[in-house]
This record gives sequence, C-alpha cells and structure tokens, in this order.
Amino acid sequence: FDLQLHIHKKIPKDAVIDRCVSCLLFQMAGIEAALTSMMQEHALRRSQAKERAEKAKQDALATTIVVANLLVETLNGDVHKSFQDEKRIASEAQALAVTVQRFSKQTKQWISMVNEFDMALKEVGDFENWIKIIEYDCESIANAIRHVSLIAGRPSYS
Repeated sequence: FDLQLHIHKKIPKDAVIDRCVSCLLFQMAGIEAALTSMMQEHALRRSQAKERAEKAKQDALATTIVVANLLVETLNGDVHKSFQDEKRIASEAQALAVTVQRFSKQTKQWISMVNEFDMALKEVGDFENWIKIIEYDCESIANAIRHVSLIAGRPSYS
C-alpha cells in the first residue's frame, strides 16, 4: 500500500520504507502487547487451574483420611466388641463351672443324706420287726404263764 504511494506520488523511497518500518513496528508492538496479554491470561488461568487442582487434591486427601479413620474406628469397634464378648463369655463359663461344681457337691451331699435316711428307715423297720418279735414272745410267755396258772389252780395276774 505504502509502496504504491511512492510510485504514484513520488515520495522518496526511504520515507516510504521508514513509514513501513514504523507501521510494522507499531503493528508488532500491538501483536507483542496482545501476545503478552495472552501469555499473562494463560499464566493466570494455569495458576488458577493449578490452585483448583491442588485444592481438589487436598480435599481428596482430607476425605480419604476421614474415610480411613472411620473404617479404622468401625473395625476397632468391632474388634473391641468381640474382645469384650470373649471376656464376658470366659467369665460366664468360669462362673458356670463354679456353679456346676457347687451343684455336684450338693448332689453328692443329698445322695449321702438319702442313703443315711434309707439306712435309718431300714433300722426303724428292723426295730419294728424286733419289737413285734418281743411283743409276740411276751404274749407267748404271758399265755404260757396263764395256762400254767390255770392248770396249777392259781389265779393269773395279767
């Protein structure tokens, strides 16, 4: 465009070149400013994206820690409950063993008492039988004395 001015209007060639260089420098300055602005904008966006990524990373890490802690607490709670249940069962088993031992001893005492009572009943039965035998013998003797008294003519005192 400017070179055509040189041809048609007879403007010196150096002036046209200077004007073209100035125009190019001006355009380059505009391009440089635009590129600088674009680079600054890109750097800002990149920085913001990096900050968002870092924040997302921190959030993910914090969430992971929370989840891990919850899992550990849950598992520890179950393990603790199992341990407590095991201790309770062991304690109850020991108490049951003591109770069984006590009942076994008491049952042996009852068996001994029943055997003693049975022996006492046998002795009472034997004593009753002995009393009946003595009673029968006494009656036999009394009858014999009466019979002898009647035969001898003496009155009997029974």
